[in-house]
Amino acid sequence: MDTVHKVFVQLIHQWLTGIKPKPIKFIEPFVGGGIVGLHVAFRQLADHVILAELDEDVASVWHTMIYGDAKRLAVRIATFDLTPDAVAKELSKIPHNAEERAFRTILKNRVARGGILAAGAGMLRNGEHGKGIKSRWYPETLKKRVLEIAKMRECITFIRNDGLQVMKQYAHREDVVFFSTPHIQLEVKS
Repeated sequence: MDTVHKVFVQLIHQWLTGIKPKPIKFIEPFVGGGIVGLHVAFRQLADHVILAELDEDVASVWHTMIYGDAKRLAVRIATFDLTPDAVAKELSKIPHNAEERAFRTILKNRVARGGILAAGAGMLRNGEHGKGIKSRWYPETLKKRVLEIAKMRECITFIRNDGLQVMKQYAHREDVVFFSTPHIQLEVKS
């Protein structure tokens, strides 16, 4: 986690620990990577965490970790022989289930420039310290993260839905806290 994210998570932590009584539910309606929701779950800053995501690829990762075979996903990550050819072959496959889509999404995130999942995003060439596509591939760390998240299944609910709908569903509750990251769209002038 970079310094900006650490500071941001610390601010959220301070905010939540100041709420008395502790929130019953913490909702991250556009979860993406879920750094804040996971922090809340692991630190038990709310009784239950609800994560929502509409993007099918990102949702497949959360669904697999929370409801699927997270152990099999973790083993697949740890045993994948990361080479440019193996990556190209894997990313060209059409996933047949959530677990396959989850692995493909994690792989693409780790080998794409900036972790960008959008179509057309290029693969790392030089990467960090000249390691190319392997510069962001830490299979044992990724495996550990997947398994740690899976252990938190009882206190996390994942919903594949539009985050705005999830927010509307809980908007009337005073014992619920929402966290939504701002999405900034930049206009590029030619």
